[in-house]
Amino acid sequence: MPIDFGRFKKREDSQRETHPIKIYDGLSRSGRLNDLWRGQYLALEEWEKVRKDNDLVVSLNTGGGKTVIGLIQGQALVNETGGRVFYLCGSIQLIKQTAEVASLMPLKVATYYNRQFENEVDFNKGEILCITTYQALFNGFSRFAKEEIAGLVFDDSHVASHIIRDHFSLHLDDANFPQTYSTLVNTIRGYYEATHSIQLFEQVVSQKLDPTVLFVPTFIWEDINKKIIEVMIAEGVPTSNSTKYAWEHLRDNVDLCAVFLTSNSIEITPFLPPVHLIRIVKTYIYKSLIIVGFIVFYAKKLATPWILVLVEVTTHKTTQKGSDKFVPSIISVFN
Repeated sequence: MPIDFGRFKKREDSQRETHPIKIYDGLSRSGRLNDLWRGQYLALEEWEKVRKDNDLVVSLNTGGGKTVIGLIQGQALVNETGGRVFYLCGSIQLIKQTAEVASLMPLKVATYYNRQFENEVDFNKGEILCITTYQALFNGFSRFAKEEIAGLVFDDSHVASHIIRDHFSLHLDDANFPQTYSTLVNTIRGYYEATHSIQLFEQVVSQKLDPTVLFVPTFIWEDINKKIIEVMIAEGVPTSNSTKYAWEHLRDNVDLCAVFLTSNSIEITPFLPPVHLIRIVKTYIYKSLIIVGFIVFYAKKLATPWILVLVEVTTHKTTQKGSDKFVPSIISVFN
């Protein structure tokens, strides 16, 4: 009797749970983690209503349970898309702490740090999320930026801005790149003479007595950038370990960057970090504990002009020790 293989359901065709609360309830807990707090429950419930939007913010007080929320949201995106979802942390220590929380749930996750990839196969199959650092994703030679990313969860997003900008900025100190430094100084000296600022200029770059940061006017940089770039290349900026990662991002757009000069360094940075170069096709989720006003600035600066949903901090009673926990509620949508 012939076998009808069509009766067998393919694994990839099976429906995976995407509702965050049902995902959490479906975990086989070992008694090391309690049920969701009321604040966590309400946050996930609100997120489920707006999850189709691309940019979402969860703002909670310290100790409000953001890590559990972010892990569940990330797994929900994995189950929904079958794609690559990352939970980004500010340090390796935070990766380990987040992975420990996941193990208590217990939720299987992948981790990547120090070039070590744990549970890589399951991650590449689109079954689990990966916890890694901002640095691992946003550096110029990132192994993750070459393929499409289904979703990102930004942990402590209020501290991520400077980390991400650093990866898109060239920092050239005069000790390692003396020719580049002296060439820029000598090339722009005439401008400071013409604007009667030469005394300040000399105090900064020659006498090294002034901590002032000098901004090279954009119209000056437009005229001289080709000359400076030639010196940078000759001096090894594209290959030096301290600069090659940012150079990979900026090499074709150095002329469009802002340039700052101090007594011992040059910083070349884009006015807006071109994070759109990373192929993120689905969702950003920002997790933070700070005021909403800063999140508006940061999230709009980081993301593409998609819909941004903000949440404000409100207070609800929880049953745990009778304390108040901060949980989010939707307050507005910006186009």
